[in-house]
Amino acid sequence: MTRDLCYFYPCPLNAVYGAFVQTAAQKFGKDCKQTPMVSISFGLNFSMKYNMNGGACTIHFMPYQNGTAINIRYSVVQLMGARYKKHAQDLTLYANNILRANAQPANINVQQFLNYAATQTRAQSPMAQPAQNARAVPQQTPPQYQPQAAPQAAYRPPVQQYPSPQRPAQGVKFCTNCGKQLPADARFCTNCGKEIAVSAPAPACPNCGKPLQADEKFCVRCGTKIN
Repeated sequence: MTRDLCYFYPCPLNAVYGAFVQTAAQKFGKDCKQTPMVSISFGLNFSMKYNMNGGACTIHFMPYQNGTAINIRYSVVQLMGARYKKHAQDLTLYANNILRANAQPANINVQQFLNYAATQTRAQSPMAQPAQNARAVPQQTPPQYQPQAAPQAAYRPPVQQYPSPQRPAQGVKFCTNCGKQLPADARFCTNCGKEIAVSAPAPACPNCGKPLQADEKFCVRCGTKIN
């Protein structure tokens, strides 16, 4: 019985392969068997953490889009209760720390991995030299890894600053017909010629000059009688 889990890394093939070789050798496997840049395999030891009593783990590698796809295949003797998904999670987390990238679960046809592995294995074999009249199988080379550019921030137009409104200067007034600013003592508008209405001055005490209310008969400051 086998179980397959597929993942994708936005990293070149040689980096992903090297990370999993290091992971398997240091953390999860013993006596790893390698087909360079194609696959690695190691035995599964009994562990209460994963409930795997025998079997093997084989990791296939394949260039995919702008990175690398991997297939983790478990061949488990004790299938009932085996926590192969937990084992794969710990396996990829350890490799993530080496690559400084996260494994992304991917839905990839497992047959693609097997076809790629078969083609590469034949190409690497010294006994697989084609005859003179035979058509050679082209070797698939990993594509050049292109790092993704950081997304640019959305353009925001600058905020236009408007000056705060200012209060008109003291001693000026405006024409009620055309709006031109005029001196305080102007009688006619210098722009349109309209006569400017002059407001009557406020009443004041004839003795001390204090402003008075309309109904006051005596000045509250000096006591002068207001006529």
